[in-house]
Amino acid sequence: LCQAMSFRGVWVVAPGHTAISARGLAAAPTTVLYSRRFPTVERRAQRAWAVLSASVVASATATSSSADQDGSRADASIRGASPVPGGDGDEGSMGSLPASDDEWCEAVLRAVNRRKASGELQSCDVDMAAPLYRVDGGFWPVLVTARNGLLFVTLPNVETSVPQKEIADTVHIPAVSVGVALLQALCSVYFQAAESSRVAELRRFITAELPFGTPLSLSPTVTNSVLGMKQPSKLPTVALPAWKPVLHKGRQVVVMHIKEQVTAVQYDQEDVADVCRIFGTVQCKADVEGVPDVSVTLQSKVPVHDITTHPRAQAGAGDAACKLQFSPPLELFDLCSYKMVEDASFLPIRAFYQMAKAGANSVQLLVQLKLHKNVPNHFEFCDLRIPFYGGRRIVSHESQPTTGTVDADQRGLSWQIGPKFPARSLEVMLRATVNFDPKEILAPEPDDDPFCTDQTSCAMLRFRIPDYTVSGVSFDASSLSVFPPAKAKLQITRELATCEYRIWNSRGKYRACPPIPTLDPPQPDTA
Repeated sequence: LCQAMSFRGVWVVAPGHTAISARGLAAAPTTVLYSRRFPTVERRAQRAWAVLSASVVASATATSSSADQDGSRADASIRGASPVPGGDGDEGSMGSLPASDDEWCEAVLRAVNRRKASGELQSCDVDMAAPLYRVDGGFWPVLVTARNGLLFVTLPNVETSVPQKEIADTVHIPAVSVGVALLQALCSVYFQAAESSRVAELRRFITAELPFGTPLSLSPTVTNSVLGMKQPSKLPTVALPAWKPVLHKGRQVVVMHIKEQVTAVQYDQEDVADVCRIFGTVQCKADVEGVPDVSVTLQSKVPVHDITTHPRAQAGAGDAACKLQFSPPLELFDLCSYKMVEDASFLPIRAFYQMAKAGANSVQLLVQLKLHKNVPNHFEFCDLRIPFYGGRRIVSHESQPTTGTVDADQRGLSWQIGPKFPARSLEVMLRATVNFDPKEILAPEPDDDPFCTDQTSCAMLRFRIPDYTVSGVSFDASSLSVFPPAKAKLQITRELATCEYRIWNSRGKYRACPPIPTLDPPQPDTA
């Protein structure tokens, strides 16, 4: 699938922004950190546009009489950054990329900013294809991924004609899915490298895995293995798969990392039930020789459901035990994922949060946290964040935590609880008074929540507990099997971490989903 796709260019852009300094407002210009164009793909795109334009004109001429009657237009378009016939003002353009990278990236930024300004990302009526943009000049689809303040941009070349009514159905455009995978690989390569060599590593990856604009592999691990291997003294006797072009030599180890994440919402309200959902992911890194098949049995202390596996893996049936068979690639991959039965009675940390006004420009708050008795009392980290929205700027605070430290910035409080709760009570508490500036209003930020004003407030809890999972999912070391037969050791690590842990102020408003009504089953007709 990857080799059937091609891309007209790749860009990494640092968007311009307005910074506040001692001298006032200063505008930082947009900077193109890296760009790579593929002329061969560009020429193919122009030829495809010329052929499609001729066919569209011929079709429109042949159907002109019917088009005049019903006012319709030729139902055809070109996907792949060429203008869409019938688009708004895009007719007549050849869809050639601007010669200047700065000009092109400014056009991309305008498209991104238009979507932000129009609020499309918050609309429930818009297709959730956030990376997909239409750029001035008829360029579509343009794929953009934002990561750590940078924009990674690519331009797929799709040479097929598609009916206009199907343009929104991006699921059936292979170039879009491959382009998103390419951007994810570029982000991984860029940010995993040292800061001084990020552009060099990106250039190295694209040269090796995107020759002439056609991707060979989208795995940075495979690329590094191929580029780093020594020249073999003799050719391999068997053909190696493209996803594992380099074979492992040395100690054979299969590492399983079980990561469970908890999503919880606590209200402290009689008419609304708390929510607690736990789901897990098993990541696997198998250093085994050859291209073997590996099987191992997954076990759990409590039932898990909705087990989904990697495309290279298969899962057998079973409630308490499930056999997994797979052919491991070189890199770390998600072997499977699962869910636990939702149970609001079990919360790793039970929380209580109250906030009330103490004056025109101050509030008092109380937070109480209690660790569940069955959860280990050791954290890699545990902290609580209480944001204050609405533009109110914090000028001072008085905090009294029973453990840990409290820091404040202009927009909220941060409580670093520490690695442990008190051993006897397993409870911690924070009392605080926060004072706001009565005049100054801060500029809104992208993550501001317009719902949270006045006493409508929530606290966000983050923690990570190593060597523990709620479900007790593990693997039976004796069940590890490698074929062709080989001796391999099984290593297991585990952790429990928060995905989103929200505590609403019990004295304010809150968001909650109403329970789904259950319908009584139809009664048999006794007449």
